Amino acid sequence: MILASISVSAIVGVVAVLDMTMGLIGQMGMAPFGGQMTMDIMFVIAAVLIGLMGWESMREQK
Repeated sequence: MILASISVSAIVGVVAVLDMTMGLIGQMGMAPFGGQMTMDIMFVIAAVLIGLMGWESMREQK
């Protein structure tokens, strides 16, 4: 379950960074979330926090 949450958060983080990049270079039609910068930043922050919490939980389990 922890690995699944880390994996999903990594995917969301990568897609948010891709969306932010597409929005910055002007390719709004190819941006997965519509190129909204505020939402992209929030998605990246959430993905990092979930990844860190999952990593810490994995370390505690050992």
